[in-house]
Amino acid sequence: MCFSLVQLSTINQANFACCEDKNVVTNAVLNLDLDRGLNVSTLYARTLAKNYKPKTWSGNGPIMLTSVVKSFCPGIDLITENSTKCGEYLQHFHKKNRDEVLNKIKKSEAIFVHIWNKMQDFGKKTYKLPFTSHAAYIELAKEYCPGVYKTLEKYFR
Repeated sequence: MCFSLVQLSTINQANFACCEDKNVVTNAVLNLDLDRGLNVSTLYARTLAKNYKPKTWSGNGPIMLTSVVKSFCPGIDLITENSTKCGEYLQHFHKKNRDEVLNKIKKSEAIFVHIWNKMQDFGKKTYKLPFTSHAAYIELAKEYCPGVYKTLEKYFR
């Protein structure tokens, strides 16, 4: 899930995306203009058509898109903080970490927050996240995606 912390129309930049970490552009949010952006989207579509692997989710999405973006912008610095190391992304799903996570996001002046919507720790442990939880993930959803949050209420029970 990629939360936008600002109205997309307020971003004064022609081409932008949400990053998964400091090395990977996610395809969750893309804004591409009709000049360079069209070239990026065209190459991405061609690369996807040529190299599509039906059983490889990230290879078709973020990894492939990152490769395409970097071919247009060699040496690009994807300025983000990788919070997926050592299971830190799981902090978004626990109430006890809420304030720490939300404060870290606010201090970072981030425009997007990308959280792996993975309620399972890669097969090790399954996490139940009730709709009424006050975990950072739920708090972000309530504040930045209220319509989706309300619509999906039944899935969090």
